[in-house]
Amino acid sequence: MVSVCLYSGILKIKEPKIKEVTQSAVQTTIEKINNRLLKVSLGYAMMDVMSKNNFGKGPKMIAQTINIRGINESFLKEFGLQVQYQGLHNRDIHNAIIIGINPRYVKLSSLEPMKPRNYTNVVEWSSIVQKNKSADMLLYNGNHCRTYM
Repeated sequence: MVSVCLYSGILKIKEPKIKEVTQSAVQTTIEKINNRLLKVSLGYAMMDVMSKNNFGKGPKMIAQTINIRGINESFLKEFGLQVQYQGLHNRDIHNAIIIGINPRYVKLSSLEPMKPRNYTNVVEWSSIVQKNKSADMLLYNGNHCRTYM
């Protein structure tokens, strides 16, 4: 199975010569993980990940200490060229950084569901964060992005 986009109208298409492929165990596992992530997703928004606590507004960010992606001068030069040619896709869902957080720390109304367009909404923090100085959030992925920046 593949995802499809349906359009109005009918096109004459030849019968495919490729038979249906069964899903592998790895694909099944990834699908299960993605379905579980969808169930716990609070939503999407923009926020600063370079400061330790979103400029003093949010909980403390706990970042991973291991960065398995190699970062060297050659990579940074190529990355910079790609940003010049293609722009920085920091508002795109496919480049979203995953952060674990207690839902009580966020004003859920400031988040948006997954969408095909760019995000412009910004995370708004609940008053609990200001009262609870031990509040934290965990950067699950994206440590390499912080290193690039």
